[in-house]
Amino acid sequence: MDKKSWIVIYLLVVLLSACATPPQPVDDQGKAPQRAMPVIVPAAETKSPSFGSIFRKEEEKDRELFILAMHQLASPLNQDDHSGAKQTLESLLAIYPQSRWTEAAAAPLRMIAELDNYRKRLPIEQDMVQKLATDRNRTLQENEQLKKELRQLGEKYQADLGGLQQENEQLRKDLQLLKNLEIQLDRREKLLR
Repeated sequence: MDKKSWIVIYLLVVLLSACATPPQPVDDQGKAPQRAMPVIVPAAETKSPSFGSIFRKEEEKDRELFILAMHQLASPLNQDDHSGAKQTLESLLAIYPQSRWTEAAAAPLRMIAELDNYRKRLPIEQDMVQKLATDRNRTLQENEQLKKELRQLGEKYQADLGGLQQENEQLRKDLQLLKNLEIQLDRREKLLR
């Protein structure tokens, strides 16, 4: 690898490590987890200049909203409910439509919408899988029943075939006996003449 690719890899590692959140300390495992509440800044407050903090610039608020939404998405407390992050991202898009974070905020919103769509479709798909499994089991049972009937018909056929062969052999013997009797009858008639 050349020097440029090493620099690019190093910069990617630095950026990823800068974005990583430190592990949350576990205070008490017996406590119930608390849900993170989204912070939504009303539109009226954002249009007026920021008087709350001298050091905070207006441009940083959109970044902070985006980071807050990402923390809400990554929070283990909100694994199944992403409504707080969704509201935060929607407020970021509504309040700061020209921000450099709008494209980055739109992507997780699409993912959350797709996830919600998949969650809605999951019970339908599970019902379909259950129905298919039931149909499969019923088909397997019918198949076993047909195999059993086929086996019984085969046994009956073999028994009938054996009986017919015995009757055929008996008829052959009777026919041969009849021919012998006819021959003897012809001889007797010739002798009697």
